[in-house]
Formats: sequence, structure tokens, C-alpha cells
Amino acid sequence: MITNAQELEAIQERIRRFQAQVTHLRKVETNPVNYRLSASGFFAEIDRMQLEVREFCRRLREEQATSGHRIVTTQRRKGRSEPDEVA
Repeated sequence: MITNAQELEAIQERIRRFQAQVTHLRKVETNPVNYRLSASGFFAEIDRMQLEVREFCRRLREEQATSGHRIVTTQRRKGRSEPDEVA
């Protein structure tokens, strides 16, 4: 479980490395069956890590909303950025 921004950055870097490894396998593996078998473990791990990232981002947003903190978003209107209070 991701608990802070440093862990988030580390897992995002790990996802990038795994994606690069799958890309490399795709270039060098000539047998489709071997490629699928080799890449499937990477895909499963990438999916698991991406789920962790989504849960961390969702949890942070929910915790801010339930703790009484106001969440401010910025939307473009006629070329200007104006903050909108959400919660």
C-alpha cells in the first residue's frame, strides 16, 4: 500500500521499468507463445501496481473531502484560469 508521495514516485518508476522491459521483450522475442508467457508476469505486476496508484490517489482525495479540507480545482474560462471551490 502506498502511503506517501515518495512511495508513489518509486512505484511509478517501477511501472515505467516494467513497461520498458515488456517493450524490449516484444522487440527481441520471435516466438509469440514465449512472448506471451514472458510478458504475462510483467503485465500482472504492472496492473497490480497501477491499482495501488489509483487507490492511493482516490484515498487521498476522499480523505481531504471527509476531513473538512476544501478541494480547489482550476478551470479555464475564456483564456483565464479561475479557481473553483469543490468541497
